[in-house]
Amino acid sequence: MIKEVTDIKNVAELLSNGKIGIFPFDTIWGITGIISDEVANKIHLIKKRDEKKPFLIVIPNEAYLKNYITNIPEKYHNFIKSCWPGPVTLIFNKNKNVSKIITGGLSTIGVRYPAFPVLNELLNSLKQGLISTSLNISMENHVNTIKNINPEILEKVDFIYKIEKPPNSAPSTIVDCTDSSPKISREGVNIMFIKNYIKNHF
Repeated sequence: MIKEVTDIKNVAELLSNGKIGIFPFDTIWGITGIISDEVANKIHLIKKRDEKKPFLIVIPNEAYLKNYITNIPEKYHNFIKSCWPGPVTLIFNKNKNVSKIITGGLSTIGVRYPAFPVLNELLNSLKQGLISTSLNISMENHVNTIKNINPEILEKVDFIYKIEKPPNSAPSTIVDCTDSSPKISREGVNIMFIKNYIKNHF
């Protein structure tokens, strides 16, 4: 039977030891673990996921961004501050600390500094980023409620953290920041603000 965890410190300890868990993110429920090739490969197996699909990295705060990406152009700094914390994923060129197993073979990585108290508490307790992907078997619909989790996943993850107030299930906005100006890859939360910011500042 899957282990239900209710204490964030216990979640942080499990993840630090390479365990894989189900955790609520700022947009949807996710499968998560520390940033390592071993953990990434385990998650691929659990989800029956194409290894060419990249993971998302979530970070405790903006200062951690430099641990995972190459230099940020000066004009992007204010844009990043305008997007974060929040449900906006920014794509950057990765640095050597991020393996291509994490990025699905790409030279870029999507990063988010979320605004979701329980997730922020976990990240601050860990003092490192996490990889995440949606809580579903590959090609199946995303899961918005705990009761709809595929039993195959429940059998293979190490724990689940339950929360009274679930994620809002709204998709994040994804913005490519690898060029001279940001390019919107997917429209989601805060999209009008982001469009206006790009129009007025780039």
